Amino acid sequence: MNQSSKCKVREIDKLRKERDGIFEQMLKYRGAIRGTITGIYKMCSNKECECHSTNREKHGLGYYISSSHQGRTRMIYVPSLILEEAKKRTEDYKKVMELIEEISEINSKIFKLEKEIKKGG
Repeated sequence: MNQSSKCKVREIDKLRKERDGIFEQMLKYRGAIRGTITGIYKMCSNKECECHSTNREKHGLGYYISSSHQGRTRMIYVPSLILEEAKKRTEDYKKVMELIEEISEINSKIFKLEKEIKKGG
């Protein structure tokens, strides 16, 4: 193995350690949920209630985690007592996606270096 290849192997090892560190960071976000917090006013089940009139106000604001899956929107009701926890979990998902992007960048660098080594350089 020539000197150039040895340098590339050391760089690959460094990048792999960096990538492993990012995987460790991801463990902090294991409760992450993909979705957006949405507030919705709803009608009740009582058909005689004024909320069923076209120009009437609906009942209190309810919170949901909204996400799409296979072309369908899914809603998970979020009681107000755990609204902050739901917000944190959706924010954690965004952090996980940022970390995945970093891992992908590192993997691309590793792939290019491995390709160069296999070419003989």
